[in-house]
Amino acid sequence: MSVLNDYIKTKLNEEQYASAVHTDTSALILAGAGSGKTRVLTYKIAYLMFGKSIPLSHILAVTFTNKAAKEMKERLMHLSEELSTTLPGAHKIHFSRNNNWIGTFHSIFLRILKEDIDQTMFGFTKNFGVYDTDEAFSLIKKIMKDDKVDKVITPKEVKNYISKLKNEGTTADMYAKMVQTPQDNIIADTYKKYQTQLQITNAMDFDDLLLYPYRMFKDYPEILKKRQIQFQYILVDEAQDTNWIQFELMKQLTQVIVRDETLHNQGLKKPNITLIGDDFQSIYGRRGALMENFLNVKKIWPDIEIFKLQTNYRSKPHIVHAGSAVIKNNTKQYEKDIVAHRAGNEKIVIFNHTDESSEALNIVEFIAKLKEQNNKQWSDFAILYRTNAQSSPFEQVLVQEGVPYKIFGAFRFFDRKEVKDIVSYLKYLINNRDNVALKRIINIPSRKLGDTTIKKIEDTALTQEVSMHDVLIAIDALSADINMPTRERLKEFNKLIEYLLQKSTDLTPSGIIKQVIAQIDYKAHLLKEEGGNQQAADDRYANIGQLINMGEKYDELGISGLSRLMDEISLLTDAAENADESIDSIKLMTVHSSKGLEFKNVFLVGVEENVFPLGNARLEVKLLEEERRLMYVAITRAEDHLFISYADSRMQWGQTMYNRPSRFLEEIPEELKKTYSLAENRSFSRPSFDEGDIVSHKLFGKGTIIEIRGEIAIIKFQNTTFGVRKVPLKLVSPA
Repeated sequence: MSVLNDYIKTKLNEEQYASAVHTDTSALILAGAGSGKTRVLTYKIAYLMFGKSIPLSHILAVTFTNKAAKEMKERLMHLSEELSTTLPGAHKIHFSRNNNWIGTFHSIFLRILKEDIDQTMFGFTKNFGVYDTDEAFSLIKKIMKDDKVDKVITPKEVKNYISKLKNEGTTADMYAKMVQTPQDNIIADTYKKYQTQLQITNAMDFDDLLLYPYRMFKDYPEILKKRQIQFQYILVDEAQDTNWIQFELMKQLTQVIVRDETLHNQGLKKPNITLIGDDFQSIYGRRGALMENFLNVKKIWPDIEIFKLQTNYRSKPHIVHAGSAVIKNNTKQYEKDIVAHRAGNEKIVIFNHTDESSEALNIVEFIAKLKEQNNKQWSDFAILYRTNAQSSPFEQVLVQEGVPYKIFGAFRFFDRKEVKDIVSYLKYLINNRDNVALKRIINIPSRKLGDTTIKKIEDTALTQEVSMHDVLIAIDALSADINMPTRERLKEFNKLIEYLLQKSTDLTPSGIIKQVIAQIDYKAHLLKEEGGNQQAADDRYANIGQLINMGEKYDELGISGLSRLMDEISLLTDAAENADESIDSIKLMTVHSSKGLEFKNVFLVGVEENVFPLGNARLEVKLLEEERRLMYVAITRAEDHLFISYADSRMQWGQTMYNRPSRFLEEIPEELKKTYSLAENRSFSRPSFDEGDIVSHKLFGKGTIIEIRGEIAIIKFQNTTFGVRKVPLKLVSPA
């Protein structure tokens, strides 16, 4: 083991090394921003495998995002290959990319449910489906509409409240005993009917993927015992952001409920847990994260040892010191002394603007200058804001200036209609009790089945307490309600599904997708949907190609691969993970969306009271401290340069608000910042222009004004790449 220890010492600093090789007791690793958290986790798992001879199947590593899980697996793959050629005898140890227990909370516990659940437990079979957010919402919306209560309280409110209840471990039956108001009664009744429908259709929603393992471990101790014996070492990434049920699941897995001969013979007194995270970056309190658990781990695991990673390798000193100066104003946190590994003596630049429009214009122009003068890429710049609504003025200016940009969190691959269509076919092939999937595909492509027909099938299923599939295969029993031609079309649909099911027994996942596309002639369907526009249809069809590519990753698993593919698709909901990284563009996002990312140059905008921090947070200490942690996250996204801006006035809810600069700006020491006021720059009078004048634009170069329409000019630019464009007159100057 000494050879391995010596090797690891060359790869990690002293703080990182001490936490990576500590395995005797549980550990809390306080990992500051940019301190190499993922690196430590990777080496700790490698140390368990190569140094302690712990089988990979006995190591559980839980992450918060699929991206983090993927990165950890890739790092472990490379590290394992390196160690196999470096250490004596290590060639016998192999890291399997697919056969491991590294993943998000939802993916890990989905897998546990698939392996351990039994229909006698909660009414679900092992091949249950997973409803995405839209599908779950549609079901709740229908239940409330049928009960005529959707006007009393909105379906969205009910969906969110049910989600909250589930994440607190509260079942429908439990909540029914807690109701106090008429609104509570509506929620309780909808919750009950919603869960009944999920059971009938053999489907769970995302929250169920954690609620049912929690209940299963409570009600079936033999299953918990099996998993405790299996998972000897548990590692939890971003532990500061765990919510109630996630934390309870970790407690369940580490509580020794059975001290039997099996545990004794394995020398396992109790499972060993490593929590790694940063209380300075706990920013999801509004979503149910309980930082108090993170701060009180000693009460739960008394023998836990605390390690601190206090060297920031990401940011220059002025950024590190500014973040530390701000966060020290919070009271409920672990004490840490973060130091910068990099050198530098720059300062944070503070910009003051007249209003949000001038803020956007000034910043975009400034970024364009920096890019040109320093030979940078657009992707070297990120604009961060507190709320999504703040992106609008920036988008307007970026479009006007022709600057490429990408908003993180604005679009998701699996939200595209064509992808949802094919995925729904696959869902139905795996689980023919999935009514949501059936209702989506039954008329794709069009089979001339009206809403009335589908409603009759659905109502019959509800009345008989069966799935819609069961009604379809007995469709002739509805001869009084559905005419012969319609029944024949439904039978044709049944034949199609039967054929696809038969083919699915000997085809790979990618092969099944191709069969679905071919059998329903989906390419022709897309062309029809796009009104004959071939390019638009081809663009959408290309998304199906990406779906086939995903399927190919699971082809080696044979017929079981389709189920694994669908499980992955169900879990891929993080918009940032699906962002197109290939286009050079400025990144726009909320500070929440920036968590885990880093950029060479960060522009943090709208740093004013009532904006950042939000207005309601100013009055409550707990909320204000979370806003301050959010500010810390924003500051520490920057690698080289940080620019912070605020405006004298800002339109909010249709009114002009005059907010003073944020208190967080005051918490940054004066010696770390320099302030420039650009507010007065907007008072200059614009030169007058006439048609035919030659003008200059900072991005498009020289051009001739063809026409003036108020404040907008139609300009023909000399550079044919830009051609003729509409440009605000305020953005051009005499050539």
